[in-house]
Amino acid sequence: MALKTRRVRLARKPQNAIEVSDFLIEQIVLEELKDGQLLLRPLYLSLDPYLLSFMRDWSGPQRDWSDGIIVGRAISQVVASQAQGFAEGDLVIGDCHWQDLDVRPAKAMRQLESSLLSPSLQLGVLGASGITAWAGVTDVLEPKAGQTLVISAASGPVGSVAGQLAKAAGARVVGIAGGVEKCRYVVEQFGFDACVDHRQADFPAALAAALPDGADLHFESVGAATLDPVLPLMNKFGCIALCGLMQHYQDRDPVTLSNFRSLLYGALQLQSFHLADYGKRFSEATEVLSGLLEQGQLRYSEVISEGLEQAPAAYVAMTRGQGIGKHLVHLG
Repeated sequence: MALKTRRVRLARKPQNAIEVSDFLIEQIVLEELKDGQLLLRPLYLSLDPYLLSFMRDWSGPQRDWSDGIIVGRAISQVVASQAQGFAEGDLVIGDCHWQDLDVRPAKAMRQLESSLLSPSLQLGVLGASGITAWAGVTDVLEPKAGQTLVISAASGPVGSVAGQLAKAAGARVVGIAGGVEKCRYVVEQFGFDACVDHRQADFPAALAAALPDGADLHFESVGAATLDPVLPLMNKFGCIALCGLMQHYQDRDPVTLSNFRSLLYGALQLQSFHLADYGKRFSEATEVLSGLLEQGQLRYSEVISEGLEQAPAAYVAMTRGQGIGKHLVHLG
């Protein structure tokens, strides 16, 4: 008997900022399980900014994107297996469709310990978000005691971890976040030394006031809105880790910087990096992050929406900066 399931997909290519109306929920018939495949029940869907560019163009690493079908990171439970080494009840992590049930190749999945108390953390602080923060801080920036590091999107799942790792290395950490409440949370819960609200009218002046001795390092995830005001405040020979461009994923407009000259005048280093390049070091990163988490030295926050039908609204809310921490959809 053919299995049916619900799927969230794109109804059209978003024209401007993505809206809930750009998505639809449909019922589909799953393909029959074949050798080497798993029938999965996704438990947590990861709502990630990088998906925006795929949604805009209907083009991504998987062929399904050409039909507007969303494929993203997820924690799933095996319902049935036609693959050696996988059994019913196993927890796995890997790319899945936004569906209640899904059929995926076993080779695309990595098994997780079934005893995990909080499997959602494998998508956040102990997963791609945390490892990205670790790579940017540990490998690119290499903060030292006495240095000052600025972090944009400081209340997000990457920025919040990056700041805590830099604090552990002895750096002074100044965050940038959207809203007074987020800034308060970043300081009180994540332990940053200061946080500046980028929504205030005098943001550049407020940022300068928070950096009386300038900044030696910067972790950038947003784009021109936060990078441009930081550039003239960077100390000579400073380093910038370019992690993401959340501000620019929904359009093709040129990214313009009024303070671009600061890169030359300050002899600054601007280095981008990609999570995929650190595949061989994932275990090293997760060991560090797990250790800090177990010792109570690494805090995190999750924004969890319940039910597949909430995925469109939850994703749109994430793109608009609502909530603090890692955004997920729990499918139960």
